Amino acid sequence: HTHTHTPCPSMAGNVQVVPSTSKRLNQKQPVRTNQYSVTEQARKLERNAMGMPGVFFKYEFEAVSVSVREQRRSFMQFIVRLCGIVGGIFVTSGMLHALLAWLFNIEEAVLPSSSPTKT
Repeated sequence: HTHTHTPCPSMAGNVQVVPSTSKRLNQKQPVRTNQYSVTEQARKLERNAMGMPGVFFKYEFEAVSVSVREQRRSFMQFIVRLCGIVGGIFVTSGMLHALLAWLFNIEEAVLPSSSPTKT
């Protein structure tokens, strides 16, 4: 009977299971599946430490589910979204232009003019 002084490993894995369904345009029935998220912890149990060496898994089944459905949008929805993007670009560039103009006006007010003065 030999005693070893090497630490004993203990690993714990937490597995979260989320039920999900997905449906593509060309499918008649949705596909039911699960998504998994795994986190793990490992530790070495030293001599006289509390705990049991081994590999342990804890499963958590989530109460919420994920549903993904592929769909096409109408041409009118595409035009409305495109107009929103173009309008956002114009507004952002206008604000940037106003900011740069304001900064150049401050620079001119603070720094003296580099043109020669008449005496």
